[in-house]
Amino acid sequence: MVALVVVWVVVAGSAEHDARPAATPAPSASPTPDPSPTQTAPAPNTRAYEQGDLQVVSVREILPQLPVDDAQDEPTTGQQARPAAATGAPVFADPAGEPVAWLPQEQRFDGTTVPIVERQGEWLKVLLVGRQAPAGSGDPSQLAGWLRAGDVEISENPTRVEVDLAARTIDIVTATADDETRETIASDF
Repeated sequence: MVALVVVWVVVAGSAEHDARPAATPAPSASPTPDPSPTQTAPAPNTRAYEQGDLQVVSVREILPQLPVDDAQDEPTTGQQARPAAATGAPVFADPAGEPVAWLPQEQRFDGTTVPIVERQGEWLKVLLVGRQAPAGSGDPSQLAGWLRAGDVEISENPTRVEVDLAARTIDIVTATADDETRETIASDF
């Protein structure tokens, strides 16, 4: 029965193909431009900013003005950023707007280094600590923000965290010149 159906599909498909008129060659014309838009980098912003009343990005802070990461399953660029100035750097929710928070160079227990997830011209999209709303309300996802490349020092990040939900493991993976080392720090979470 299955063989008969397969034969019928093949025969019906060829009969349909034979019934179509032959394609006529298209007249030669100049190629049409690609209709897909080209992504352009946001305009540079060289204004000077100070912390002033801007809220400091910190693990305990609620930062409702910052967006959550819209590409949570995408990997980072493998680079990280740290504010170049001792006072810190302004954080933007959108490169076209004004700063909405402040990323200090030093935090209470260590320096501030954030992973870069995207670069558009002189703008860097980074992942930030904190949350949009108190526990139980708002979106608990990872916060993101934009930094100006001129405000930060950029370095390679040889370490990443890999979480495997099916295997219930968390691994710290460190890349070396020609190899990777993997350390499983949790095997039953």
